[in-house]
This record gives sequence, structure tokens and C-alpha cells, in this order.
Amino acid sequence: MVIRLSLKGTAITYKSDGSKQTDSSFTYYNIDKESDFKGKHWVNFHLKLISDSVRILNSPLSINENGMFYNSPGKNKIKKKYIVHAISLPLTSGKTWNTILEGCKATCSVISLNTFVATPEGNIDAFCIQTIALIEKHKDYDLKLKMLEFYNQRIGKIAYSSYYFYETHDGKVINLYEVNEVVSDYSFTKN
Repeated sequence: MVIRLSLKGTAITYKSDGSKQTDSSFTYYNIDKESDFKGKHWVNFHLKLISDSVRILNSPLSINENGMFYNSPGKNKIKKKYIVHAISLPLTSGKTWNTILEGCKATCSVISLNTFVATPEGNIDAFCIQTIALIEKHKDYDLKLKMLEFYNQRIGKIAYSSYYFYETHDGKVINLYEVNEVVSDYSFTKN
């Protein structure tokens, strides 16, 4: 089975003068080619993200009794792969676990088991996973990434928001970059 998902939305860059630049953002997922390796079932996962630049990721992806896993390169180590534990099963509200995202330590949490996401196809029921990664630690602030990912059990990822921001040690947040996308099209076809 080949699964194709298209998401679209906006990418906002927060400038140092206080202004914002808003651009279109698109993400295309293509999942094909199933195989078994080391006792786990894997599919080939392709991602193409287009906003102010183009980012392409090809990774094996596995869903099993423990959750969903995929490989991701580190931020400065493209050849080194890290296993991202994106969803931890069983899903329970408030559940947390640690993982690696873009080569950085991250904490994931189940924010909601039942959220309706408005899409061009109408409202779709989803669960929400929040991931917060510490990208860089500095003397007076930390660079962080926060992601909210909304998944429908039949379709897959139907929406996400990601935020890059500085957080000072007294809790002040300075936004840098934000992407918000929702599913615009999806299809399931047999090979």
C-alpha cells in the first residue's frame, strides 16, 4: 500500500525589529515499500518540506506494540542517524517519554486523546503529541523546538505546529520561527 499525505499552511519568521514575515509552507509525505528487518516491520518514509527552503528526509518508519519510530539525522551530523520515538503506546493522557529529535534530547507528552482538527475535508478526530527539544544551551537562554503533532488513526498525521524560540532562564520566550500546517489531501493506493 502507498500512502500519500499533503499538508499546507504558513511559515512565520520573527525578525529582530519586531516584524514578521509570513510565507506558504507545504509538507508532502509518501510511505511505500514495506519490509521486515531485525524482527520489526518497516515502511519507507519520504518527507519533503517546502517553506523558506526545501528539506527532504528519507527514513525507515516502524509502528509496533511500543509505538512509532523513525530515523532522523542530527542538526550538524547529516550522516549520523538517531531513532526518534515519536509515539509511545499505549496512549494515555499525560504520558511522557524521552527521545532524540534532530540529534537533541527531547521530551514527548500526550496532550490530548480526542481533539477535532478543522481541515478542508471537515473536522477530523485526532490525538496530539507534544515534543520539546533542547537545541542549544547558552549562558542566559536556551534555543528550543516545540512541536504539536495531530494524528488520526486511519489517516496518519493530519496537522502540526512547530516553534523555534529562545527561552531565557527566567522564563521569557522570544519567538524565532513557526510553522502551522493541516492536511489538504491524502490517498491510499495498493502497490
